[in-house]
Parts: sequence; C-alpha cells; structure tokens
Amino acid sequence: SFILMKELSLSDTLSYVADVARARAAELGRTIRVESPADGNLLADPSQLYQALLDLVVNALEASPDRGSVILGATRPPGHVLLSVENQGEPIPPETTARLFEPFFTTKPRGTGLGLAIARSIARAHGGDVILGSNESGRIRFELSLPEAVR
Repeated sequence: SFILMKELSLSDTLSYVADVARARAAELGRTIRVESPADGNLLADPSQLYQALLDLVVNALEASPDRGSVILGATRPPGHVLLSVENQGEPIPPETTARLFEPFFTTKPRGTGLGLAIARSIARAHGGDVILGSNESGRIRFELSLPEAVR
C-alpha cells in the first residue's frame, strides 16, 4: 500500500481520532478523553495513521466496561513518537494475547479480527510497531510507535 507522508500535529491527530470515534463511544455508553499529548509533530500518512488509531480506539471502546472511558495519549521517548490507547476492564487472557495480531483472530461475535492486524501493518509500514504495552486489571493499553521524524 502506498504511503504519502505528511507532517501532522500530534494533538490535532489525537483530537481528530477522538472526534471521529465519539459517535461509537456514545452508542456504547463510553467516553473518550485525550490526555496531555506531547506537543509537536509527527510524520505519517494521515489516512493510514487515522485508520490504525481508530481500529485501536474502537477495540478499546468495545472492550471497556459500562460507562468506562478510553484515553488517548502521546509521549516522545528518545527517537520515537508513542501514541497510546488505554481502556479499563479485565486483562486480556494469555491465550488471547498470544494471537492478538493474527489476521482473522477475534473474540467478538461479529468481529473480523482485522483491526489489530491492520493497525500493526500500518505502523510497521511506517517503520514503527503496535504492541500491548500494559495488560493489568483496570489498565489495558495499546501503544503505536513511530520513528521520530528526521529533520
């Protein structure tokens, strides 16, 4: 798939994804918050990055408990931009975490099992990755990392 890199504002990117997902959140009785995103820009293909983040956000919304909230954030560890999507709820069991990124693997009645696989392939096409960064009770967090834009 063709990648068209553009410079994007980190906070605008997270706000945009949160806005797009709000209707789904409302349907499910969940809320979305953007918390203290790191400032500055990142280099990515906007439509692909939005899709990857939306896949992560919709998964998080669907996995959240009633009235739960999903938190989007961004930090800048050295050499990277790290975008995170976090939800409350029960930890993902080990037999599921082992297969999370497999295409067509799903635990949802109507899921395609492609969301995480697509999010990861988009991140990897950008030289980054998607990982399960935290998986404890009350804090399940996926992290999408991208290389720092070289100036």
